[in-house]
Amino acid sequence: MKTQSTLLLLLLAAAISCSGAKGKPDGGNTDAGDDDGGDTDTGEDPLSRIAVACAAGSEHTCALTAAGGVKCWGGNNYGQVGAYPSAVSYMPPDQAEPLQEGVVDICAESDNTCALMEDGVVKCWGDNLYGQLGNGSMGGGFAYIPSDVIGLGGKAVQVGCGLWYSCALLENGKVMCWGNGSLGQLGNGVDLDLCVEWYSCIQPEPAEVVDLEMTVDSIAVGPGVTCSSDFDGNIQCWGTDSPMGGEGTECISSSVPLEVASFPSQIRHIGLDSHGCVLVEDGRLYCWGANSDGEVGNGEVEYVQWDPVEIGPFSPSPISVECEGAQTCINLEDGSMKCWGNNKFGQLGNGEWGSNLISPTPVDVVGLESDFVVSLCGGTMHTCAIMDDGSMKCWGRGSSGRLGNDIDVTTCQEWDDCIFPEPVDVLGFGPE
Repeated sequence: MKTQSTLLLLLLAAAISCSGAKGKPDGGNTDAGDDDGGDTDTGEDPLSRIAVACAAGSEHTCALTAAGGVKCWGGNNYGQVGAYPSAVSYMPPDQAEPLQEGVVDICAESDNTCALMEDGVVKCWGDNLYGQLGNGSMGGGFAYIPSDVIGLGGKAVQVGCGLWYSCALLENGKVMCWGNGSLGQLGNGVDLDLCVEWYSCIQPEPAEVVDLEMTVDSIAVGPGVTCSSDFDGNIQCWGTDSPMGGEGTECISSSVPLEVASFPSQIRHIGLDSHGCVLVEDGRLYCWGANSDGEVGNGEVEYVQWDPVEIGPFSPSPISVECEGAQTCINLEDGSMKCWGNNKFGQLGNGEWGSNLISPTPVDVVGLESDFVVSLCGGTMHTCAIMDDGSMKCWGRGSSGRLGNDIDVTTCQEWDDCIFPEPVDVLGFGPE
């Protein structure tokens, strides 16, 4: 199977090669010293300016390029951008480039980043307190140079990052997870009553998810819950959070997969956080889970929407969906975007923001009228989009440099400093 980012990479690479686009040398050094764990962008390969997919952590953002490399920027306390850790944010044009070729997909969450290589190897870097790098170690430390996840037991075809853990879908259909399993999110069947200390249920090497009763087509990874889908529209999940379902105010917790929902056709894409959304092949979108900020998108604001409800309909149809923090975004077939949920930091991209501002129904992302969005990603306080020309734009909270625009992050002292409620260009991407 090919991931969406793999297909975009191939198409954009072909387009740029045929157009003969030229790159611009922009050089730069990291602000963390000479030993940065990755080469800075010299602009020698024009494909390294073309973004095809992105991933966002809490304070950093990464882009997969048409050259098969990864560029990252923003907060770097644990080396999550792929440069030596520093309290000073890693700012464009000095983007870290921890990997320069061979990458087909990326994921990020909190202070970690992982990459899926074309040979099926998974590499991770950043914080390793909970063994989330999958290299067999735990208990502290970090790695700013990407290292192989050991013991996967097969070729990976998809990777997902959660809060202090990660999972991979293998070519043989198995799902492997590693890192913090105290909520059951690794799916390894551990007795959750034994997870009393922070280190009690850590799995620093991949372990197979047990009792999966489906032929897995794809996986989705949230902060404390992981889900898999099959070819018939069924979803099984493990961990704990409102996407697992529940009664009253109590969420179900399970370290083994449970059937959560069935949908009317094959699932095209899953977004997952404390709420979840499923886009099916016929273009319909269903969401459920935490909804105190209207992130489900059904016009209601409530503690939890336990059962999936259809959102929309949308015309034209959505292509993909992203759930992150308390907001949800979709990109549509006409290249436009809509978002809903929490808008404290302007992460909905509609030009508004405020400490108590939410939208329980979809709103248009403004400032994209001359662009065509092909991919999107989000962090808890920001959202980003990839355009069909390989350029990239982000919006929301700009502190830590996570938006990749030209700002002085030392001026971002208060919660409402450096907020950009409309899309801004990420430096170093797109045609010159």
